Amino acid sequence: MLILGKEQYKHDITFKDVLMFFRDLICEKATSVLFATATFLLGLVNENLYKFLKTHDFKVLAKFDIFLVITALCLIIFAIIFYFVFERPQKETVRKYRKKNIKLKNNYYNHIKVLREKQLRAHEIDIQTFWHDVLSVISKAYDFTSNERLSLYVIQEDTLSGQELSMMVGRYSENYEFNKRNRGIHSINQGCIGAAWNSPENCFYKNDFPTKKEDYDKILSEEYKFSTETISKFRMKAKTIGCVVLHNLTNTDKVAVLVFESTDKNSKVLTKDIMINIYEEYKNEFQNLIANLKDEFTPVVSVDSELEAEQ
Repeated sequence: MLILGKEQYKHDITFKDVLMFFRDLICEKATSVLFATATFLLGLVNENLYKFLKTHDFKVLAKFDIFLVITALCLIIFAIIFYFVFERPQKETVRKYRKKNIKLKNNYYNHIKVLREKQLRAHEIDIQTFWHDVLSVISKAYDFTSNERLSLYVIQEDTLSGQELSMMVGRYSENYEFNKRNRGIHSINQGCIGAAWNSPENCFYKNDFPTKKEDYDKILSEEYKFSTETISKFRMKAKTIGCVVLHNLTNTDKVAVLVFESTDKNSKVLTKDIMINIYEEYKNEFQNLIANLKDEFTPVVSVDSELEAEQ
């Protein structure tokens, strides 16, 4: 009887269990034992061993040369038969069940992965809905049109690589296409977000992005470190872009970036002064909301350098 803590577990060993044990042992080892015995018997017939036995008065064994050879051959034949009749089928059965077990485990883990992804996706939609509503209030208060868009990116750390990333958690635009959700993830050193993040002023503003596609793509690639593939997926070809960095409640750490965009070059609706005014007016609210919802943001796991699906 085995006592573990307060629980007691008892297993009665029956005669059937003993027989099963020896059967399994024989099936697993019989072929090896038979071949080993046959090898030993053949070794007795070996010339050097034979001479050794004769010099030690084991002459009687010399009479059994043929007998030993025949016995060894019989054992080898028996071992081969035993292997194909018992041992090999047993190994095939074990292999088949192991393969089936691996398949079942893979199906289980894949199922769990799908469920987890669905949970995370539903969770993200809830968070994005919340921030969508917050940003819509600001957008309407400043009379932003369908040419403008507000987005909020929080800074997350990849749990595997430790790399800091900006992850989009909410956006708003009156334009249906610009308003579509995604789970945009950038390196913190990419784009206008990276420019603001690494700026001593903790902000970025540029209202004269090129209107020609070739020039626009070139500046995004060369100056803002986006790949051609990523640029091609941007829905909004913003000509005026501004970013301000948001800090935590104690103003000691950077935690998020608020992004302002307009398709208008030299936008009259989205000027740098308006961007700064919005930041000053809503800074405290953003700090409190981000602090309270920090644990709600989905962790970023195992990401690549090019993560942005579309913007």
